[in-house]
Amino acid sequence: MKFNSIREFFNTLYNILYGILLVPLLVFVYLYLEQRAGSLVTEIVESSLLVWVLSSVVIFEWVMSFVIFHKGMKAVEQRIGLGERLEKYRSITIVRYAMISSSCLILAVGFYLTQHQVFTALFVMAMILQSSFWPTTYRLANHLKLKGEEREMIIRKKDF
Repeated sequence: MKFNSIREFFNTLYNILYGILLVPLLVFVYLYLEQRAGSLVTEIVESSLLVWVLSSVVIFEWVMSFVIFHKGMKAVEQRIGLGERLEKYRSITIVRYAMISSSCLILAVGFYLTQHQVFTALFVMAMILQSSFWPTTYRLANHLKLKGEEREMIIRKKDF
């Protein structure tokens, strides 16, 4: 995908990431509110093993998203043009957020099955994790190791 400006790049990236974040957020909030209102009718599974397994899967997925992102960034460093590096960064960032959001869906399923509050705590942690990784102009410039004119162009969101 070609971009006419850095502002357009960030706007399209942010729109995609907002969509990725919104799905598990809506699912979890709905289930949480239904549970608090007492209208969530499920047969609660009382299994500490299920809580442990799902929590472990979620944490493993978080670690894998971190590893995949950083390995992908190594591949970005070998790219020549700024446009090519931006496109690869965009793809890697989307994959990172998709993985963390899929783990949030696992947390929603775990909460639905067990109504255990550890899933609520992990969900809040996932939201904090995603907000701490949010791509900003400075973060993008640092990840791409930009210098000089390219760095200024990214940080100031100038046109190409």
